[in-house]
Amino acid sequence: VSRCGMVYMSADTVGWRAYVETWLQTKMSHLDESTRTHLLAMFDILLPRGMAYARKYEEPIPTCDMNLTASLCYLFEILAREDSGLKYDQDQEQFQKSLEKIFIF
Repeated sequence: VSRCGMVYMSADTVGWRAYVETWLQTKMSHLDESTRTHLLAMFDILLPRGMAYARKYEEPIPTCDMNLTASLCYLFEILAREDSGLKYDQDQEQFQKSLEKIFIF
């Protein structure tokens, strides 16, 4: 605890999943619950594998897992907008497939 009354917690303690859950509830709140659950499942499956792959190679500028997670969320948020070409009026299954393609990109 600092003198200002703030509690410091390292990113390793909190983990990337807490960041993603909060991001889904705030920035992606316009999506329905089943779509947000589907996105969280994609993060759970693909993000650890992607980070492990990135860690195989020497990074010119070292990053931590939280940096990579935040960058992925920012990029996904920009690409998953209607003015970026995503059609929000699709049926649920087709919409989730479109989100999967954006996520993999």
